[in-house]
Amino acid sequence: MDKFGGTLQINTVQIESLHEEINRIISRTTVVNAIVLATDLDENDIDFIESKIKNVVFVDTSFRKLRADFVTPDNYQGAYAAGMFLLSHNYRRIGYLASNKATQNFLSRREGIRDSLATQNIKLAKNDFYVVDFANLFSENSLNCIDYNDLPEAFFCENDIIAIRLIKELTHRNFRVPRDIGIMGFDDVSTAALCSPELTTVHIPTIQIVEQAVRDLQAQVASKDFRGQKTFITTEIIEREST
Repeated sequence: MDKFGGTLQINTVQIESLHEEINRIISRTTVVNAIVLATDLDENDIDFIESKIKNVVFVDTSFRKLRADFVTPDNYQGAYAAGMFLLSHNYRRIGYLASNKATQNFLSRREGIRDSLATQNIKLAKNDFYVVDFANLFSENSLNCIDYNDLPEAFFCENDIIAIRLIKELTHRNFRVPRDIGIMGFDDVSTAALCSPELTTVHIPTIQIVEQAVRDLQAQVASKDFRGQKTFITTEIIEREST
C-alpha cells in the first residue's frame, strides 16, 4: 500500500446492522478511502456509505440510478451467454433455479436468461422457475419445491452453490447429469470443478475486478473532478461435464 499512500484495514460488518457498524468503525478510526464488497447492499445502503466515506468504490453490484462508482461482473452478459450456450446444445425447455434473496446481480441474471431464450421465441415458463431458500439450501427438504416428475431439459442455477446442491439432489433421486438433465451455474467457484459431474458455469474474472476497483479508487483520490463510473467486466463460459 506504500505507493497508494496509506495502510490497509479490513472490516467485516453484518448487513442487518450495517449503519450502526459503519458509524462505529468511523468513530474509532479515520476512513476516507474504501473499497466495499456490496453484493447484498441496496440503494439506501450505498447512499449511506457514500455520505460517510469521501472516496469509495463499490464492488459486485451496480444501480443505474446512482452516481456512485461501481465495478462489477456483467451479470446480464454472463447469463445471456449462458442461455445461448444451453440453446446451442439443443436444450429448449430450460428451467431456472433462483435464490429467494433477489439481489441486483441475480435480477440481471434473470433478465439475461430471458432475453437469450427470446432469441428462439422461447419463454421461461412459470412452472420451470423455482425459488429456493438460500440460507437453508443444504437442509434435507430445501429442494422439495421442484416437480421431479416434470423436469425441464436443463436448469440454469443462479449461482454455483445452488447448482451443486441441485446435482446432489438429482443424483440422490437417481437422475443422471447430464444424460437426463443438464445443469449450469454461475460464478465458477473453486468447488465447481470438484463436484461430480464437474459443473459447467460462468467464470467471473475476480482479479481483474479487484484491480479495476483499486484503479478507480486511486483516480478518485487523485482528482477532485472524478465522476463515478460503472464498470462491467465481461464473463466467460466454462464448459465442463454437467451439460
